[in-house]
Amino acid sequence: MSESYSLTEIKSELSSLKGLLLNRRQFPSPVVQSSPFPSIPAWQRNDTDSNEDTVESNLKDLQYGSKGCKLLVAEDTMEEDATSKDSVPHPKVKKEEWKLANIIPIRKKGDISNVENYRPISLLCVTSKVLERCVLRNLRDYLMSLINSAQHGFIPARSCTTQLVEVLHYIGSILDSGKQTDIIFMDMSKAFDKVSHTALINKLQQYNIGGSLLQWFTSYLRDRQQRVTTLGATSSKKPVCSGVPQGSILGPILFLLYVNDLPDAVTNSTVACFADDTKIFRRIDSITDAMLLQDDINNLQSCSTSSGLVFNEGKCKSISITRRSQPIHHLYSIKGKELALIPAENDLGIWITSDLTWSKHILDRTVPADNSCLFASISYVMLGITSFSGQLRNLIVTAVSNDPVTFNEAFLGRSNKDYCDWIANPERWG
Repeated sequence: MSESYSLTEIKSELSSLKGLLLNRRQFPSPVVQSSPFPSIPAWQRNDTDSNEDTVESNLKDLQYGSKGCKLLVAEDTMEEDATSKDSVPHPKVKKEEWKLANIIPIRKKGDISNVENYRPISLLCVTSKVLERCVLRNLRDYLMSLINSAQHGFIPARSCTTQLVEVLHYIGSILDSGKQTDIIFMDMSKAFDKVSHTALINKLQQYNIGGSLLQWFTSYLRDRQQRVTTLGATSSKKPVCSGVPQGSILGPILFLLYVNDLPDAVTNSTVACFADDTKIFRRIDSITDAMLLQDDINNLQSCSTSSGLVFNEGKCKSISITRRSQPIHHLYSIKGKELALIPAENDLGIWITSDLTWSKHILDRTVPADNSCLFASISYVMLGITSFSGQLRNLIVTAVSNDPVTFNEAFLGRSNKDYCDWIANPERWG
């Protein structure tokens, strides 16, 4: 059953935090005086007020709920009742519910009795997300200006495509010159869940966030709880002692700030990040270059460990991209464990091979035997659109089937003509 809130009630909830949220002009000096980062610029009053227009705009931006229907907002949401302007209604949502996450387990694959085979989807209180949007609205420009240029995740105008364009252009130019590039794909284990709240607050201080705003973030992270809901049953509440709040508005940018200094540990090679996905690469002309790349692996691993984050050495891999008949071989390692040298890796949805061609990627996306998930998705969609017209059904199925094939299609221009023709004719995929 959908929840219903009035604008007056939501404003009442927000007003209880007004002293912390809106009075940022009164912030004392930051705790860390030697921070190399610029100070937060002064805000004007009309930039910080969470007025009706701001709240209404944030409500309209809310995503659809777990049952596929958008949160119902009462009819008086868009127009405040004149009789309630001087009254403070009793809120429907208790403050502790702002910090409660309802976890919906979604099975990925494998044994249904193995908890590791489920992806937790975190659902948060709608009013808490409205408040987070109000905070982020005023902080976004400043925080985004701090993010390392190597980071492409959760950043406006950056994406998987922008990262891959930069990386593959660099590697392609080396390949065209007849040289070799070694790439190390780093796998960080449950990074979002392992963020230390204390260390995160210290990071915010380093970025000149202090005073009441820092107090607000401390309260935001403290005393959070979660419970699992599935098949009509709900577990007891459990405390969340670490990690950025999953499913939240502020969680992604807080995580980026937490890992923002990791790329700086790489001094001899080039690093590219997409949230917690990290890869290091370097042109290899001699064994000395490979040793310098190994030094960067060690430095990155050491820096991440100091932040409480761990690389899963069993899932970290290396690949050498070259057309040399006798490439330079070097076995890279993390914490003494050798990394697997592989011929191809699926990186941000694109298969990157040792010869930097796209035949494997194209075949993987278009051959039914290798793409059972795609055709299962089409079958699922067909069940839900049986009442639609034939033309509309064709449009929907085409959109679903083409999406994984044309994802990051900008890179497929290096493919030979036969493979380009294959992509352009979906009827040939079977």
